[in-house]
Amino acid sequence: MEKISVIMSVYNETETQLNKSILSIINQTFSNFEFIIILDNPNNIIAKNTILSFLKNDNRIIFFENEENKWLPFSLNIAINKSNWKYLARMDADDYSEPSRLEKQFFYLENNKKIDLLFTWWTEIDEKWHKFLRIPKEKWFINIKKYFFIKSMILHPTMMCKSKILKNNKYPITERPEDFILFLGLIKKWYKFWVLEDNLFLYTVQKYNLKLKFKKINIYSKNFLPVLLKSKYYYLNIYFWYFVIRVFIEYIFSRNYFIFKLFYIKLFKLVKKISI
Repeated sequence: MEKISVIMSVYNETETQLNKSILSIINQTFSNFEFIIILDNPNNIIAKNTILSFLKNDNRIIFFENEENKWLPFSLNIAINKSNWKYLARMDADDYSEPSRLEKQFFYLENNKKIDLLFTWWTEIDEKWHKFLRIPKEKWFINIKKYFFIKSMILHPTMMCKSKILKNNKYPITERPEDFILFLGLIKKWYKFWVLEDNLFLYTVQKYNLKLKFKKINIYSKNFLPVLLKSKYYYLNIYFWYFVIRVFIEYIFSRNYFIFKLFYIKLFKLVKKISI
């Protein structure tokens, strides 16, 4: 049977988060995989010791350590280069995969050869343990050039894909949003995206940490807006311009924290409205 290469980068996740994340992979019902973990923060000794403790007892884990923080896409590209198998599955160090995730995605891809990148439903969980189920629909993926820009339809760490795709289309080296920039390029090349309509992932979100949210949106919008404006392939797509307006609004309001804080609620109501 073919193996899966699971790739994950670790930065500042807590010991509890990392333990839960790694356990959720090594306890999968599908056990025929290699688990490539990159430590992108050599100063995080607790994370390193946690990974090494798992490595002693599980030879499916392959560990690499960056000399300094290189950002997530750099680490993912290393893992992709080191991977050996037909399919690649993403994992984040502060999230949780349901036990049957790899098995269900693997056999779905095996039985649907035309699909290149497969995602799943997911449950978002915030600091107060509020849960929200995200259920993107298959019809959104049929018309991805519309729904990619107006719906929350793709969660990067739920992805399993054909390895050759990411070996030939590496992540852009940017602090964020490396995933959206990658996906824009893959959609343009007519790779087939799809969703497995099954809730197989628990995704942690920082909903109430306003300073962290500000920092993420600040970096995301600053890096993403120039990429979007250079994406001439999408210029005739009206839904693309809805998305550009949304990112532009986020860019404007994330230049100053006090302004962002003042208009936070109104801002995201407006963004939601523009996103249809």
